[in-house]
Amino acid sequence: LGLDRGRFVTVRNACDPEFLDPVDPALFRNHFGIEGPFLLNVGNIEPRKNQLALIRAARAVGVPLLMLGRVRSEEYAAACRAEAGDLARHLGALDHDDPLLRSAYAACDAFCLPSSLETPGRAALEAAAAGARLVITTEGSTREYFGDAALYVDPTNETDIAQKIAAALAAPRTPALRQRIAADFTWDRALAPLSGLYHALGAEDAER
Repeated sequence: LGLDRGRFVTVRNACDPEFLDPVDPALFRNHFGIEGPFLLNVGNIEPRKNQLALIRAARAVGVPLLMLGRVRSEEYAAACRAEAGDLARHLGALDHDDPLLRSAYAACDAFCLPSSLETPGRAALEAAAAGARLVITTEGSTREYFGDAALYVDPTNETDIAQKIAAALAAPRTPALRQRIAADFTWDRALAPLSGLYHALGAEDAER
């Protein structure tokens, strides 16, 4: 844009701090009758979220996939259903403040978001806050948020997605990702510098 870089300020995405609060994983499992390990995807059912490739990768690993979210593309959802067979289930959407959503993040064996682009994905921030293992796309700003505490996938490569899922499932759960979110990426943390920016801009306008 030909503007001084000093005029730009990074405004980060964040998640609600209540996703850091412990919740019983059994709440989600009991409500939907879920037993055994499972992968979780939360997002609109649409090509950008790349659930079709995720279903194929889950099949290669042999772990069930549960999907939560609204159908944005019925054609794409139909393709996902045709590919899913008995391995993957779309459970519909949950309200953002529903304890079942937090319980789903806590219960899953890995949260997977192999989208073609993310910012980094509010659901990924929520899952990370809940302590889930994270398998996420390389595309977008994901590394700025999750650093070395997540596994990154090429969304165009189903083999890579499957391999990273397998690696995540074999890795021990660690508090590193949750601690990273708590330190920098809840709304109370993210909004403080934004509030300061608005006040500074207001002061500039007043001087003019």
